[in-house]
This record gives sequence, C-alpha cells and structure tokens, in this order.
Amino acid sequence: MKRLIAVICLIVVLISGCKMSREDICEKAGGKWKQMPNACVDSCESQRDGMMCAQVLTEGCDCGQEMCWNGTGCEMLETEETEQQMTEDIEIHKINFTKQETIDPLTMQIKRNDKVRFYNNQEEFLNKIAIYRQKVDIVEPEDVIVESPNVDPEDYWEYQFNETGNFTIRSLYSDTRGLIVVE
Repeated sequence: MKRLIAVICLIVVLISGCKMSREDICEKAGGKWKQMPNACVDSCESQRDGMMCAQVLTEGCDCGQEMCWNGTGCEMLETEETEQQMTEDIEIHKINFTKQETIDPLTMQIKRNDKVRFYNNQEEFLNKIAIYRQKVDIVEPEDVIVESPNVDPEDYWEYQFNETGNFTIRSLYSDTRGLIVVE
C-alpha cells in the first residue's frame, strides 16, 4: 500500500510539474530520511544480494525493520522467516474427479494464495483440467487461466490461486464443471 501511495505521489508530481525532494518522496513512502552508515543506505538490492557497501556516511531513506528502499518506495524485505510464515498460512484443498465423472465438491471457497489439488480418481482414464476466470456481467466466454498437463489415473495436479475472484474448473475430457471462489 505504501508503495502504491509513493507511485501515486510521483505521478502527481510529474503531472503537476512540481518537484519533490528525495526526502519528501521517502517520507510519503513511509520511510525516514536520515544519515546512514554506508553507501548502500537501505536499498533492497544490497539487503537481498548481500552486496559489499562502502563504509561512508550517506543520507538516504530508512524504511524501518524488515523493510527496504526499492528506489521509489518502501517494501517488505522477505526473509526466510517471512517466507516460512507465508507458506505456513497457505492451505491445500482437495477436489476429486470421480469415477462417475463428477466433481466433489462442486463448489469450494478458499483464500487467496491457497492451493487446490485436483485428484483424478478414475481407474483407467487420463484427465486434463482447465481453470477459467469468470467474467462479471459479460456474456462472453470465460478467460482460460491455465490448463493442466494430462493427469494420470489415481494421480493429482496442484494449482495455487494467487488472485481473488470466481473460477470455473472443468475436466476437458468429460466436460464436468465446478466452481472455486477465492476471497
């Protein structure tokens, strides 16, 4: 959100012709302008890549703990701990394509970034799954997001839903359909 505000501020500055100082841009992005102990200041690049920084006092934007300056705003610095916490919050849901060519469950509600495993519970037949984004108030066909590779009998394919919305799931071989609502 802070990054969005910084970008909007920069656009307003460019449109209005006014000039904002680096200090103003930093503060609008949620940081504090101060003297830093090295030339890398608080840059995301130096913190992610472990760059060697000249040991010289330099003014720059301090974004705070677990944050870094990306050149236009402050952003979250992903550490092993934050990545682990993000993956711990992801749930894995299960959908079955059954022998009777049905989907169980037909409708499912999940959270953004959750994963769904599509199980092919048919004993003899391959399955291929397509995921479509449903369009709102439009009669046009839905947008295909992704198609799975062939899923062998008694195997599964997994997909992570990183966007919110309503998604139709469809078996391309049996034309069986279901709905996933991502909040």
